[in-house]
Amino acid sequence: SIGIIATGTVLFEPVDPAEAEQRILRGEVAETTAKLIEWAIDKYTPWTVVEERILLPDNVDTIAWYLTRQMRHLDLIILTGGTGPSDVDPFYQLAEMLDGEVLFRGLFVKGGRPTSAMVLPGGPLVLALSGHPVSALHGFIRLVYPVLKHMGNVMRGVEPPLPAIAELAGDIRAKRPQPVKVKLYLEDGKLYAEPLPLERQHSSMTVSNCEADGLAIVDNRQYQRGERVPVMIYREPGQEEGEKRGEA
Repeated sequence: SIGIIATGTVLFEPVDPAEAEQRILRGEVAETTAKLIEWAIDKYTPWTVVEERILLPDNVDTIAWYLTRQMRHLDLIILTGGTGPSDVDPFYQLAEMLDGEVLFRGLFVKGGRPTSAMVLPGGPLVLALSGHPVSALHGFIRLVYPVLKHMGNVMRGVEPPLPAIAELAGDIRAKRPQPVKVKLYLEDGKLYAEPLPLERQHSSMTVSNCEADGLAIVDNRQYQRGERVPVMIYREPGQEEGEKRGEA
């Protein structure tokens, strides 16, 4: 059983499109990361159940209350957002307040600095992920999914959410394991992945999430054009690139 807590004082749950537009114009941020993680859990770990997903402000006392009272009976609690480095680290504050054992703080992956884990005494495991959707999804692939497989004693299972292999249509230089936003297209029955420009790869460049068709999941090394990589597909790849090349 799993609980998900989205943290962020400026976050809101979008319901009405017109109201959401006005709130975004006022500087608020629509909560999407926790919803994305819930979707990934529902899709790729059918042996688990998300019992609760809630949005809380960046208030350590409030988060601590939910961890120890409202969600104490759960096996795993996932925090999204509110875990980045600052003068006062809320993750360590929570650990100190709740006498939790910090297992690690940060992973050597892109977007992995906020990724953390602690165990509450006599209670659930707590995993913290980035507030950026793509970074959090990468955290799900690299951390949450393997943990859920172990907790569920699942020996076999699809490696999420990577159902396809694509041939790279451009070079990639990765200093850390990371997701790479790619455009996908079909040509002669083969799937190709063309990386978006470097400036569109930043996790804060959220508009480029819509420009991409999927994510290539790579390790920390140089990838050459023509290599094959696992990809998560956002939407069905088009034929545009292949058709253009055929016309040329």
